[in-house]
Amino acid sequence: MYHQSKHSLRHYFLAHSIVVRTDQPIKQLLARPDMTGRMLKWSLELSEFEIFFESRKALKAQVLADFIAEMTTSSTPDKNKWTIFVDGSSNPQGSGAGIILESGEGVLIEVSLELAFPTTNNQAEYEAFLAGLRCINRRGFSIPLLKCVEESEVASILGEIHEGINGQHIGGRSLARKALRAGFYWPTMQTDAKEHVKKCDKCQRHGDMHLAPPNKLKTLSSPWPFSWWGMDLLGPFPTAAGQNKYLIVAVDYFTKWIEAEPLANITTFNVLRFFKRNILARFGIPQVVVTDNGTQFTDKKVREFMAKIGTTQHFTSVEHPQTNGQAEAANRVILRGLKRRLDETKGKWTEELHSVLWSYRTTPHSTTGETPFRLTYGTEAVIPVETGASSFRTEVPLEGEDNHEMLREELDLLEELRDGAALREATLKQKIAKRHDKKVIKREFDVGTLVLRRNQKDSREGKLAANWEGPYRVRAKTENGAYYLEDLYGKEIPRPWNAEKLKQYYS
Repeated sequence: MYHQSKHSLRHYFLAHSIVVRTDQPIKQLLARPDMTGRMLKWSLELSEFEIFFESRKALKAQVLADFIAEMTTSSTPDKNKWTIFVDGSSNPQGSGAGIILESGEGVLIEVSLELAFPTTNNQAEYEAFLAGLRCINRRGFSIPLLKCVEESEVASILGEIHEGINGQHIGGRSLARKALRAGFYWPTMQTDAKEHVKKCDKCQRHGDMHLAPPNKLKTLSSPWPFSWWGMDLLGPFPTAAGQNKYLIVAVDYFTKWIEAEPLANITTFNVLRFFKRNILARFGIPQVVVTDNGTQFTDKKVREFMAKIGTTQHFTSVEHPQTNGQAEAANRVILRGLKRRLDETKGKWTEELHSVLWSYRTTPHSTTGETPFRLTYGTEAVIPVETGASSFRTEVPLEGEDNHEMLREELDLLEELRDGAALREATLKQKIAKRHDKKVIKREFDVGTLVLRRNQKDSREGKLAANWEGPYRVRAKTENGAYYLEDLYGKEIPRPWNAEKLKQYYS
């Protein structure tokens, strides 16, 4: 550099005095009498110029010179240096580019690109060059320099940040950002972070409960009165007279009529006795009976009896089944009525049961707009308040032929009344289903898929209990969104489970 300046700027150096400010002993070195070799040559070259050496006083004046001196690299090979070889081409079928990166240590990286837009050959090569620059750049927008991580190190870095001594099982986006702030970078870090979190066993077991329904609402409508019945069991209650602790409930899907009876024990014999006495003997043989998967309803004797009389038995999936919502609604009505009628004497619930049933049967239902009593018998029942405070029906009592004539008229109008109630119920169910289906996030599982099941909350673990348990394997599935499960050793889990209580497990 000096030799070039000497020949091109020599006349400037000869015409002017030169002042060199430095903290190095250059003047003393050039004035030594015992100089030899290169130092003697430099002394002779500079002797023709008028050069004055001064000690450096102000720091600001030397900032630029110090920066150049300190940041000038040596000519030795840099191991961090990368060489880029690129090529690109274009034809009517498309365009692409190839990139080869070679590091100072001899590491070769080959990258091929398919360009999704029309280009010329030159444009394809430019795109290849830009892509190559992006591949070798350790520089970020939020942090000046980032370390490019090799693929073999990705799992250990994510594992330490996610569940290590300083980890708290954060989400995928936060995990990627934390790795970035720690000074690491690789091209697929956000995708890898999400996959790592998705497959974390503890994150899956302690994940939040599903709020969105997994399937569309399936409503059931009975074609005529007393053809579809739902049956369920309640209890245990406080022990009442006759050692009764349980309650069996049946509800008609059309009229919403409820039959209920206290039981001392839940047995197959008691279930069949209730069915014969309270349904068959009063309302005839039903077309369908909907029950859960309780052992009392799935017993061989019960199924054989239903098949013998020609009644189809539908079983619902475990844990809040949609298809048995009518029986659950009846259970809530009975429980709410009993709680409000009982004070400290909880053991008298069997004595209050008939009052609760009578109140329900004579109250208009929200779906039909009519009382179950009127839809069943064609007329309204006289309730005690009408006898205490006289009403039109009690002021003018009818006797003999007049009474029979009015009852026949009520029966003639009963079909129209039932048609109107069925239409109102269907309209309401359509509105409910439409509102419900807007929230659906479809969840289906194929046979062989690993799933977690909603935990039953072991009281020993309390608030620290995991929300999900498993994993289990899907053994079979039904048409209404229920699944049969087995553990990882092939042992079958009893009863089907609704998709609402399951979620996929990633291993």
